[in-house]
Amino acid sequence: MDALGQALESIHLFIQRPILEAAFNPEADTSLSLDELIREKVLNGYVRKRASIRGGKIHRIILHQEWCEHTSSPSPWALGISGSYSEYRVPPEAREHRDIACVLQVRFPYSLGASCSGGFYNNCAIKGNTLSQIAGAALQAQTYSNILANPQGIVLPGNIIKLEPPQINYIQWMVYVRLMYDENFSHIQESTIDPFCDVCVTATKQYCFNELHFKVESNAMYHGMELGVFKDTISQWSDLKQTLDEQILALGGSEFYDPDRARGILQRMVR
Repeated sequence: MDALGQALESIHLFIQRPILEAAFNPEADTSLSLDELIREKVLNGYVRKRASIRGGKIHRIILHQEWCEHTSSPSPWALGISGSYSEYRVPPEAREHRDIACVLQVRFPYSLGASCSGGFYNNCAIKGNTLSQIAGAALQAQTYSNILANPQGIVLPGNIIKLEPPQINYIQWMVYVRLMYDENFSHIQESTIDPFCDVCVTATKQYCFNELHFKVESNAMYHGMELGVFKDTISQWSDLKQTLDEQILALGGSEFYDPDRARGILQRMVR
């Protein structure tokens, strides 16, 4: 059975069906089954994003100039110049036809040390009073800012990577990202299935509590269950945030046991 099927099986095992039916109300939308509503509202609506940020595949992208989304808005870092090399729309083939969940790191593509500016001004192989130092001093004198550092990456809708602070020149940045799981979670590794099911069950319990906490007050019977039993059950799920956060951390940690991912992590650690 695939990861999504196992997650749904776990949800039905640990959450009584009357509670699921009351929370997701499949009778109100006859076009979707109970399992389809769980997938839409919890598994894809919440778990997919959170799980991808912690456990999605790490992928390297080189930002190409033709991907740039040019903007005419002024840059606060250089008067009179726009940050026209700040946003890049990454095409599907560069991200394995999957959405980008988050940016982990932005690095210069060549061998510049971490103490360097990370910009095109710098050349770490040159010692003494270098052109890099002169350019950095000139930049600081004009903008009253420190020497440029590697920018931070932000993911915008449409798989656009935005660099902050705004970039006034094109640099072929190397960006490490996490890719989103697809809607069927087909890239979940075998070592991750149990932690993934735990996250799905806990997230579904929290959804049920949020949907039903106030509704049960007005019913003596609720979907075939006595109100007292119903309330006692969902009241146990009133605050699952810490549990959910811990389970998502465990999910991300379990991905390390995938050999391909472990190899990539170790390679980045020694570069």
